[in-house]
Amino acid sequence: PAMLLISSSESLERTMLAASDDLATTLRAIPVLVPHPRIAESARRLGFERVVVSEGGDEGMLAYLQTYNENNLA
Repeated sequence: PAMLLISSSESLERTMLAASDDLATTLRAIPVLVPHPRIAESARRLGFERVVVSEGGDEGMLAYLQTYNENNLA
């Protein structure tokens, strides 16, 4: 299963600004993994519904991915 990894609000905002409407719709359908609640807030504001907050930093994101199962997403 696919998952979008985002490490900053700015990178997500720039990605969505650069994306065509069709691509933006496709991206919003993919679960998003972020390392901080503030970034999760930005993702939800941009229309992402399946947002997961891991522990901070690369290590936290990697730890989450090692146990990732799409069925356990909220």
